[in-house]
Amino acid sequence: LPPNPSAFDGMSAYSPKELGCVVDRQSTTFRLFAPRATLVTLSYDDARRVGVRPSPADFRSDIHTANGVTKGARVVLPEVRLGTLNVRNVDAIVLGEGIKVNSLLGMSFLSKLKFEIADGNLLLRQ
Repeated sequence: LPPNPSAFDGMSAYSPKELGCVVDRQSTTFRLFAPRATLVTLSYDDARRVGVRPSPADFRSDIHTANGVTKGARVVLPEVRLGTLNVRNVDAIVLGEGIKVNSLLGMSFLSKLKFEIADGNLLLRQ
């Protein structure tokens, strides 16, 4: 889902509050970009929506969220697209079922792009 980026000096500008992305050919929405988050973080429901289904035994990583510590499953997303930007093999974490969090676009995606924040927008370039 292209989030209607506007060109700015060769970069695309996005509202940081809600980003429509395609993960492995399935649409989802990341509520926030999170430069302090090491990995792309998917809620359990968002992961299922894009076809990522870790087994119960995969939920063994301790994850620190705003609501405390929980378990997550590390995965690799074959492809994450944001507008015209396309990043392959993105490390991510899926949080357990019932954990109420927004999916976050973390540094495992952002570090593969050039980005900056200006006037409340996230500016990205491949």
